[in-house]
Amino acid sequence: MRAPYALAALLALPALGACGSEKADGGAGSRTVGGDVAVTKTRWTPRTVTVDDRAYTVPPKTDAYVRFKPGKTPGAGGNSGGSTGCNQLGADVALAGDRLTVSDIAMTKMGCLGALGRFEERFVEVFHGELRAELSADGRDLTLSKDNGDSITFRAAGK
Repeated sequence: MRAPYALAALLALPALGACGSEKADGGAGSRTVGGDVAVTKTRWTPRTVTVDDRAYTVPPKTDAYVRFKPGKTPGAGGNSGGSTGCNQLGADVALAGDRLTVSDIAMTKMGCLGALGRFEERFVEVFHGELRAELSADGRDLTLSKDNGDSITFRAAGK
């Protein structure tokens, strides 16, 4: 997988705190990516995937997570990734403003049954392409949303 040069922008997130990251609509309790919380040094645990206004929660005792990590050199990507709780995944990620683009996803293909299988199916349905990234005011929650309203809400591990 190749990592877009824009992935390096993820490392710059802490420095962007003075750039005015509050939402333009003045929504209380949230801000767009670009504040003082770095998404790259955090293990993000998915809490809920919402597809067509229906919420799917990660099943209990599931080790699902995502880490946004750039390659050591430009073009040596594929270091962003994690687990759906059943299958491992890797992806290239680029950040421009409040848009996070997930591409070149590679994933193992273990069969996942029941609630975990349904969760993974919905997670993969949302976790690709261009997503709007929004952090909660306290930096604990990250929401990635598609333009159609489908979304994934993550919690920062240890927070």
